[in-house]
Amino acid sequence: MTAEEYNTLFEKLQNGEATEEERARLFTYEDEFELEALPWEEGTMGKQQETGQQIFARLQVEMRPVSRFRNIYRWGIAAAVLIGLLSVYLLLYNKDQKQLAVNSGKPATAVSEVIRPGGDKAVLYLGNGDSVVLQDIKNGMIAGVSAVKNGGQLTYTQHSDSTPVQWQTLVTPRGGQYHLILEDGTGVWLNASSSISFPSSFDTGERKVMMTGEAYFEVAHHETPDKKRIPFRVDVTSAGADNISVNVLGTHFNVMAYNNEGSTDITLLEGSVHLQKGNSGALLKPGQQASAAKGTQQFSITTADTDAAIAWKEGKFLFDKSASVAEVMRQLERWYDIEVAYQGNITDQRFWGGIQRSLSLDAVLEVLKQSGMRFRLEGRKLIVL
Repeated sequence: MTAEEYNTLFEKLQNGEATEEERARLFTYEDEFELEALPWEEGTMGKQQETGQQIFARLQVEMRPVSRFRNIYRWGIAAAVLIGLLSVYLLLYNKDQKQLAVNSGKPATAVSEVIRPGGDKAVLYLGNGDSVVLQDIKNGMIAGVSAVKNGGQLTYTQHSDSTPVQWQTLVTPRGGQYHLILEDGTGVWLNASSSISFPSSFDTGERKVMMTGEAYFEVAHHETPDKKRIPFRVDVTSAGADNISVNVLGTHFNVMAYNNEGSTDITLLEGSVHLQKGNSGALLKPGQQASAAKGTQQFSITTADTDAAIAWKEGKFLFDKSASVAEVMRQLERWYDIEVAYQGNITDQRFWGGIQRSLSLDAVLEVLKQSGMRFRLEGRKLIVL
């Protein structure tokens, strides 16, 4: 196999386009070409030694599994999948570590189906009971709705006072995401398995929406004709927990309230928000996160890793605070629309680092296998061994 052939196969794997035969060839690849014979174009690639050092330094901080005794395994070239670098450049720098990246045994998915990453998918439920599958219609105005679809974005427009206000709901399935711009200009990004209910138009008293799952908000600042600020309220619903109200004026924040997570987390990036859960309240400042465990009334406020909180919006899985295997698997379930089961005891291994959400499931599993994890994929059921 030449360097060019290897790189082509590797890119096809990342994009979810590799056939079963190509995946098997890539994963069982041995040292078939001489790296020293590959040309290095210093004018476009920089000095070979310096470039190699920079790549290797970057790889070491991209993704590392962490044991409970804080021993960090060396990842080396395995993290190439994470950042999408051309693998042949990495091999040029460190030939001896090639096997870690591409020869880890049988492929994790010895099946015909390639499970691709999620994408822009959502269903809009109208007040009259009708529904619109957004990924199935063309861009443009939606009949009977004061909204315009443009790719993965739905934008509501202002309409006359004579038009009746309707409550509508936008729902993303597992493996879906969508960007919504409300009539007042507020931007909402919905993650997979999430929903938001909202009026087609806001009145001058209060702007209110309701949500489940996970969403990132950039709330537009609005005032009444007499210059009074119009508040924006988000009612958060999660099974097995009291509703949480997030009250804001104009701010950026993320809400994570999935039913299968242990807590509801609100992370503030800009502005200020007031939280209310039952008789308990909290005021957040930028850079803080409030967590409300299910079954409790109190908020726990900590310094937030804001990058990790909104990584999904930026197209990444970013694990902070040493994510457990179960936490990682729950994110994969939602984004790849798979079912995860465990065979035997779950390892206490923990992870930190990032993976692009644009990768196929094959590529993500190959990264995780470098920590010693093993999987078996049966259709859309992933079994952790």
